[in-house]
Amino acid sequence: MLISVKILLLLLAINFAPAFFSFLMEDKWNTPVDFNTRMHDNRPIFGKHKTIRGIFAALFTGTIAAVLLNFLWWEGFCAGLLSMVGDLFSSFLKRRAGIAEGYNAPGLDQIFEASIPFVFLSPIFSINGFALIFIISAFFICAYCGSLLFKLILLKKPHENYPRKITPKLRIRELKSCQISSYFIQKLLNFEDAIY
Repeated sequence: MLISVKILLLLLAINFAPAFFSFLMEDKWNTPVDFNTRMHDNRPIFGKHKTIRGIFAALFTGTIAAVLLNFLWWEGFCAGLLSMVGDLFSSFLKRRAGIAEGYNAPGLDQIFEASIPFVFLSPIFSINGFALIFIISAFFICAYCGSLLFKLILLKKPHENYPRKITPKLRIRELKSCQISSYFIQKLLNFEDAIY
């Protein structure tokens, strides 16, 4: 069971790495993997959200996370690479189906990103069927909820006529500035603060 949890943590770290690096670096090095190339259907191959920075973030995070979880570094690197192959494949399918970039497609967004690296990791660690179901199910729930929260909290415009370009850093600064910070005694003395 411990190995299943470690594999799950590795896959989740790889999955969240592109979004985390996007948060840290914003518009730096965000060249799309497909270089904005369009196919015969006039839709992008993968879309602008799939960046070279995101691929490198997943590879780097997979390698570091593998070492921290007592795997071999190359196992984490390969898991990161295969996870990104699955992610690009799901984006390719979504573009062909006419699903807009950034739109959640439950199942399609997660299945290839977890199952392709799992095909590589399974024989190495002799994972049984129960562990497979646990890892895929837990990954699906965590990745979907994480993506949903990221989009609803950090990428959603506060109102329709919002004048700025939305970035996660900007939204965190805005949310932080809206918090009322006061000590416990101040909350007792100023009852309105406690309500707010």
